[in-house]
Amino acid sequence: RGIREHQKKKELCILKVPTQYLVIEIAEDFFQKLRYNSTQVGVFKKANQIGLTCLLQSTNSCALEAQKQFVKPKDDQLRTRKRGERA
Repeated sequence: RGIREHQKKKELCILKVPTQYLVIEIAEDFFQKLRYNSTQVGVFKKANQIGLTCLLQSTNSCALEAQKQFVKPKDDQLRTRKRGERA
């Protein structure tokens, strides 16, 4: 039931503040004293969530192909091999 409620929501599931801290921490490795716009952080957050959603969808489809009810690490490894990615 909780999953269906999340699927119907239009807003992003990832919180803004932790994402903002992550963006700042990563950017400080490359640049010093940058200013961050909330729109820029929002775009990063949305791209991050879309990427995670695609990853989980493909992992779930691998589990369904194997006729499993739950996603396990093996399913993610299978997804990685199917896409030709390096682990």
